[in-house]
Amino acid sequence: MPIDLPTAGKKKRTRTEPTPPVPSQGTDPEGPKAEEPPQRPTYASAIYVASASNGDIVTIPLNEIAPSPHNDRDPGDVTAEAEHMKTKGVLQAISVMRSEPYLKRWGDELRADPERAAKVAAVEAAPWVILFGERRWRAAQQAGLKDIDAFLRDDLIDDAEEIIASENLLRKNPTPIEEARQYLRFQEQKRMSYTDIALVSGRSRGHISKRLSLLKLSPTAQAALSEGHLGPKAALEIAAALPDHDRQTAVVELLGADQELTHREAINQVLQGKLPIVSLAVPHQAASPSPEAGAPVVSDSPSAPSAPVSPVASEPRRETPTNDQQAPASAAAPVEAPPAAPASASAPAKGASGEDRFAQDRKNAAADRSAACRSLLETYEGVTEEERASMMQGALLTSLNLAAAQNQAHAWLVAANVHELDVTPASAYFQAVLQSERPALVERAAFAVALAGAEIRAADRRRASYDAQDKRYVEFLRSAGYIPDTDWEKRQLGLPTSGR
Repeated sequence: MPIDLPTAGKKKRTRTEPTPPVPSQGTDPEGPKAEEPPQRPTYASAIYVASASNGDIVTIPLNEIAPSPHNDRDPGDVTAEAEHMKTKGVLQAISVMRSEPYLKRWGDELRADPERAAKVAAVEAAPWVILFGERRWRAAQQAGLKDIDAFLRDDLIDDAEEIIASENLLRKNPTPIEEARQYLRFQEQKRMSYTDIALVSGRSRGHISKRLSLLKLSPTAQAALSEGHLGPKAALEIAAALPDHDRQTAVVELLGADQELTHREAINQVLQGKLPIVSLAVPHQAASPSPEAGAPVVSDSPSAPSAPVSPVASEPRRETPTNDQQAPASAAAPVEAPPAAPASASAPAKGASGEDRFAQDRKNAAADRSAACRSLLETYEGVTEEERASMMQGALLTSLNLAAAQNQAHAWLVAANVHELDVTPASAYFQAVLQSERPALVERAAFAVALAGAEIRAADRRRASYDAQDKRYVEFLRSAGYIPDTDWEKRQLGLPTSGR
């Protein structure tokens, strides 16, 4: 639906009081005394309940706004934002919906949800509920402000849950468990398929499947994952190798007691019956005979490789979430690190082969380029017209995956805080940009999609090497300050390598 963006003459203020009439000569300056003072409206912003339209900016007292029960994310510390607002004010309007139609659509579902029911009372007590911008609203309160500008978006009430969830997934990095719970809510409440969730979240179906698998973990293991004591890949291996919660908890306890222990070593110790003291009384252990001391743990999978263990939470920081690889087949049956093998051993350790190293190099290079693209969009004014035209031509003359490119471009624009319009999902955002009649925003958004299309193409690991178009794209990034850091990408560009 096109967004009717406000004009300067259309913006309304709730704080404006009517000017009292000037008394005529010969009359009592105090004017006639009314027997009953006029009844004030329940809310200072009540005038907008009848008169505001979608896309209008309304200025609303902060105490007349309630946070959305659909927003499950912790808003976190807003002290820095509040300090900035004390001097600069609120630079970007939030988006709100009227509480009455919002509750008419969602009230029954929210009250039936144990995790959200307690938040409904606040919405019932306020005329407005937040669609986007809860952190800005909280920061404004902390800064001591009295009111805030807000876009009215009643037209998005039916899609509020999906929009808020998508916004949270794109705007900030949720913990793996928060992400998994949102995907599960999409499945159970919205009957959404993996493909539907992928379109909303901008993630791959494989990534979504693995995140949902994390919900098979025990509460203790989920807490360790959320707090950063356990990495997602390690958690997936634990869930696959030890289906019951008691053993999963035992692994986490072993890891907490011995910082040098890897997650695979902890899994094998639990499988051998070497449990932490707090887990010795677990009933199921009595029915699980332990192997003889020193006996190797045999995998049920004939294809399980003899890979050395890796430290817990050892995922590379630069690994891009959109290219999340499937968990290894050996996750269901972890094995101990093999004894030292002679140099002629035919099974190289993971990471030792050129193929494995270059696969990781490609992931790291993609993450670095993505950061460069985000920075480029933030300082977009430095891009020349010729460079923009070249990027647009590349997008138009190749088979661009538009949905994926829009998702990536929107994520970059939001991360760089240059998106200007609080509209999600990505497809709706770019439609709103087109309707905005703001040439500079349209130009930046179109460039972002073209840039994202080029990045998705360059990051596609199904293609063994860069072609001429990929090289032009990366060279363009280099001209804007990007520095290739991996040997694989340096080789593609004909640059000197480290010789590893």
